[in-house]
Amino acid sequence: MTQWTSQQLKCLEAIGVPVYTHEPAVLTPSSAPATNATATAKTSKAKQDPQVQKPDEIADTTSEPTQPAVDSATYYNLGPWVLEFSQTIPVESYDWLRDLAAYCQSKPVQVSASTQAVNTKPYGKNQLSSAEKKALWGLLKSHLKAAKT
Repeated sequence: MTQWTSQQLKCLEAIGVPVYTHEPAVLTPSSAPATNATATAKTSKAKQDPQVQKPDEIADTTSEPTQPAVDSATYYNLGPWVLEFSQTIPVESYDWLRDLAAYCQSKPVQVSASTQAVNTKPYGKNQLSSAEKKALWGLLKSHLKAAKT
């Protein structure tokens, strides 16, 4: 059974992608000719000379200077609130968030950063204790009152 069709092999060869075949406990390049002789030479030289850096060890010096870490908050508009989470909410959402969405008769929609967001990072989980639910609803109510004034 062949993994690649002849047309796929030609395409892989044309773009310089090495093709490997599986042998018990060893992966070896197949008989497909390598078109990128430079990459093959560097790989074989790296195997012979431990001083040669592997491609994944070479730092990318062409990229722009690194930016300082930015708070990776994700914001969602739901009813009158903009909710701030520490990460993207899962597709199946959280139980409390589905309840809130049903109450608001809408779904959470991801938006760009907001200065008026409700910090719901501590509540970014599915199961909340009764104390956490009480604190969350209090937080949402206080932001609702602030939005009305």
